[in-house]
Amino acid sequence: MGPFNSLLAAVCLLLLFSPFAHASPAQDPIPITWDIWGVPHIEARTEEQLAYAVGWAQMRANANTVLSLMARARGRLAETPGTLGVEKALAQDIWVRQMGVAQTASLWLTQQRDTERAVLESFARGINDFAANHPEQIDAPLRSVLPIRAVDVLARLAHVLLYEFATSPGMIAADTQAWASGAVPAVAEVQNRGSNAIAIAPGKSAGKALLLSNPHLPWSELVRWFEYESITPDNRFYGVSFLGLPMHVIGFSQALGWTHTVNPMHSYYLYELALQGDGYLLDGKRTAFSTRVETVRVRLPSGQFEEKRIEVRDSLFGPVIARDKQRALALWVTGKDAAHTVSQYREMARAQNLDEFNQSLAQQQIAVFSIIYADRNGQIAYYFGGRNPSAQYPIPRASLLLDGRKSNQLWTAVLPLDKLPQITTPQSGWLQNANDPPWTATLPNTLVPSHYPKGLVNSQFVNLRAQRIIEYLKPARSTDFNALVNLKLDTGSELATRTLDDLIAAGRRSTDSESQVGAQILARWDRAMNAGSRGAPLFQQWVKMMPGDDSIFTVPFNPQDPLAGPRGLAEPAKAAATLADAVRQLRKTGASPDIAWGELYKLPGARLRPGNGGPDPLGLIRATYFDDSPSPLEHIANGGDGFTAIVQFDTPPHARGLLAYGNFTEPSPQGVRNQMQLYADKHLRTLLQLPLSRDDITLSERLPYSPARLVRGADLTNPPVPTTTER
Repeated sequence: MGPFNSLLAAVCLLLLFSPFAHASPAQDPIPITWDIWGVPHIEARTEEQLAYAVGWAQMRANANTVLSLMARARGRLAETPGTLGVEKALAQDIWVRQMGVAQTASLWLTQQRDTERAVLESFARGINDFAANHPEQIDAPLRSVLPIRAVDVLARLAHVLLYEFATSPGMIAADTQAWASGAVPAVAEVQNRGSNAIAIAPGKSAGKALLLSNPHLPWSELVRWFEYESITPDNRFYGVSFLGLPMHVIGFSQALGWTHTVNPMHSYYLYELALQGDGYLLDGKRTAFSTRVETVRVRLPSGQFEEKRIEVRDSLFGPVIARDKQRALALWVTGKDAAHTVSQYREMARAQNLDEFNQSLAQQQIAVFSIIYADRNGQIAYYFGGRNPSAQYPIPRASLLLDGRKSNQLWTAVLPLDKLPQITTPQSGWLQNANDPPWTATLPNTLVPSHYPKGLVNSQFVNLRAQRIIEYLKPARSTDFNALVNLKLDTGSELATRTLDDLIAAGRRSTDSESQVGAQILARWDRAMNAGSRGAPLFQQWVKMMPGDDSIFTVPFNPQDPLAGPRGLAEPAKAAATLADAVRQLRKTGASPDIAWGELYKLPGARLRPGNGGPDPLGLIRATYFDDSPSPLEHIANGGDGFTAIVQFDTPPHARGLLAYGNFTEPSPQGVRNQMQLYADKHLRTLLQLPLSRDDITLSERLPYSPARLVRGADLTNPPVPTTTER
């Protein structure tokens, strides 16, 4: 090559990776601006560009976590077990392989439209290009996970939505244990996840619609939120996604917003099979199982690998999860036949009004979740949501266990959106859901349960968290933005409101001196779980030691009068005796009976800040879950209010919120602020939206993007180089 050609080549390379490369049709840089809270704001010309930048941004903030999640979704986590440990990683891999996550993802990939596939591939390419540009940030064992492909993204989606929310290893373990013992499996109540959602119409909120998004999930990588703003020529949207997914799951645009709650529906069914020989009876005939052998590789401490082979038997109804000599149990999970979840969420984000939003919801690609909605036109709405069996199927839908001897017991068609409980802009001016049934979405109730299939709703219980919200909303008073913020941060215990007076009186009457001490402490307690609340740990200990059913209450819960109970103590003397035991138990662990909540219950991080909030069944709107630590004096928060957003639909929207654990699991850029301190202080931050002031910016990037490049291994050795400016 001559000198002139060498110079020309060098100039071409400079132009290719220049910040001004948008002038070339082959390169169109994507700006990403990171704010002081570690939130990226992405400006993209196309949906493919946006997906690419989201993949890149998730990796910058969580590179090793994203790759670990992709390994987990492939059923190959035990090859790179990390801090999880080999045994737990292997158990995860066996679960994923048994459920056939890879097979579901591969099937979904064949069903993607060209535009859907382009988004998935662009997202995967953003992940791969970041890894190629920053190999030093990737832990050595996780480098083998690369490259990420479109099918991996779908596997991650199937894993988290179907096999963590719709069902989970813990739920199935409880079901199979009950079945093996001869009991009928029942829907498990999951204690470490839930949500609060509220929408307020303009007539009750000083002229502007309000929306509260407040999911309560474990603070773990599997369901970790990632917060970002996206701006395209026809839309801008702010919210959160799960790591490893290319779309917002919860959030708001200039026009509207929505949030989710886990709804009380049958998200999976168990089919009992009658075994015959090496098959099972179906419609009176022996039917062979479809058998597959899965090989799981396990990385040993020595660095060597060991292979474990598992055999999975699949029936018409799904994989076999348990068996004895004569019977087997198969699992059917709703949503396995819904391949277009990503595109539905993206269409929901692009909707400009309630009609367009309803059109996107009508696709019913979201397997589970209720939806609460609000918009700038003043409309609010509630949808029970989920993929529920169509009325055409002759199944006892209220039962978790179905007859696997008949093929007509398998269901695939779903109830259409207009056949599910929903409410639009009720006269009350408010809607809420806190994992309670649809019948208490607003009061007076406008839904008639008999109008819907029996068993559609699998629980009639209105938890105390929901009751506390309803009691606040149901009066005719106005609820403005600040009042909704205060409601969200409320740490008062509704269970204490319903029982404490009776407990104090019983303790004072007791002849046990420790019961009298307990009553004296509780009488001074503020009935909340604030960091300085003395008496709160004692009440929590008493709750743990009391029976966990309605037998303790004078007025048990009644679905016909859902706010009346539970309340009061049916057996005060027993309650007082248990209070004395709770005092003794705290002393036994080395804690004073009047220890403050924040001295026992801490927030995670290098600095263990005093915690606030508490779990169900205490009935706190501010939900914080704590681990059962071996150290009785140190319980660390591990779930609850992860992401919170309160939006007032002004022009533009005004929003405050929090992502308690922040966006980064990797080292964050200099200047990114810690949000756990805000959590400790019971404060929310303004959700910054473009344009940002100079003082609000910590990092600016321009990502070269060429739509012609495909996701291949070569991308990892010759990626585009971004332009980065750090303050």
